[in-house]
Amino acid sequence: MMAPPHLHHTISIDVAQIDQNGILQATFAGMVIAASRLTEKLVKAGLSAPVHALVDGNLLPPDMPLPATALIKGDSRSLSIAAASIIAKTARDEIMQTLDALHPGYGWANNMGYGTKAHQAGIRQFGVTPYHRRSFKPIRRYLDAGDD
Repeated sequence: MMAPPHLHHTISIDVAQIDQNGILQATFAGMVIAASRLTEKLVKAGLSAPVHALVDGNLLPPDMPLPATALIKGDSRSLSIAAASIIAKTARDEIMQTLDALHPGYGWANNMGYGTKAHQAGIRQFGVTPYHRRSFKPIRRYLDAGDD
């Protein structure tokens, strides 16, 4: 018997795309790609394509490939959004663990994406990596100061 398909799809947006287009547009692009690829997975598995999407927040991508509803505090209002949030955070944590192994000294395994004092110390000691968003104010200030 064939294993069932993963009924979710995660996507990671490249740092350069976030820096170029901004976090909101990059997030929108990720939502559109994830919705499209999940639809493809479901149809390929012989299941129905989704007919509606729920989005955590107050804005929707203008080019969402199916009807959608934005739900403020969606993770506390929708089991589907809460589950998606857990899947996304788990995927992010795995990425942070990988970055920690590739670039030790920044504390990525412990801060899971949030700017801690240990991470800031790592930036001062080792500089900015290709995985730091140059448009993020603390990184921009560091680069503008000429420390990298």
